[in-house]
Amino acid sequence: MAAKIRRSSAASRARMSILTIICLAVVASLVSTFLSDWMLKPNYYTIKQPGITRSVRIVQLSDLYGKSFGKENARLIEAVSILKPDIIDEFSGDGEVDLLCSTLSAFREIAPVYYAMGDQERGFIANGGESLVKKIKDTGTKILDYTFEDVKFEREIVGQSIRIGGVYGMLYKDNVSYGKEQEFMNKFTKTDLVTILLTHDGTGLLNYGNIKKWDVDITLSGHTIGGVVRFPVAGGLFGINGQFFSEYSKGMFTFEEEGGKKTAIVNAGLGNDREIPMRFNNFPDLVCIDIERALDS
Repeated sequence: MAAKIRRSSAASRARMSILTIICLAVVASLVSTFLSDWMLKPNYYTIKQPGITRSVRIVQLSDLYGKSFGKENARLIEAVSILKPDIIDEFSGDGEVDLLCSTLSAFREIAPVYYAMGDQERGFIANGGESLVKKIKDTGTKILDYTFEDVKFEREIVGQSIRIGGVYGMLYKDNVSYGKEQEFMNKFTKTDLVTILLTHDGTGLLNYGNIKKWDVDITLSGHTIGGVVRFPVAGGLFGINGQFFSEYSKGMFTFEEEGGKKTAIVNAGLGNDREIPMRFNNFPDLVCIDIERALDS
């Protein structure tokens, strides 16, 4: 008697297909979560800026939160060194102070380092960590806290000067009272130099539109962690003030104004300020910015 061959039913095939899809989704999720915690790949932006006579390269780092890429951040230091920046900008989060300072010291051997204070630093100092500022300064890092500096890059043929400043605040220009941020911004923007503003939290400038009210050429911020969990098209899940899917969680944004173009770059950070959820589809953001001469300038 011939053996009977039982063929898979349509329902069995459908179940196997669904199970395969689920398994692939789980594996993809695990891989993405791992890469979002470990991978260091530069994210390049180019800004064409009037007033620039020679290109300037800035490496922007944000929200390290005590995370170490390799022993004593060796992989991060090497990645920054390979990029050969003119300036390194940092918004870190308090994290491990000794690790932060040793990393800043290594960066200082590569290029001048400018550090803007954020909410984590403010909280750390308020809770008895007053020595943080001194330790950072002892690395040779320049803290820009409601201060600015005119930086001159010397070259054999032609030099380039820019004004770089840092401020911690929401930058609401229409505040009822004339605040510390407004006083700083009025002084900072009173120049013909290209201006680069470091402000850890860009909420006031971007989400509330105040970038249009200040005469700043380039704004660099962090704080968002890229929305922590990122979805294709929709972007970062967690926004500001309890919102979801903020438009400005990561990337470069341009605003055309009567006085010229304004550019903002939001860094998605290197670490995470929470254990759950972990970063997902959100690789550590090693931002490399080339500011180049606009063709019409």
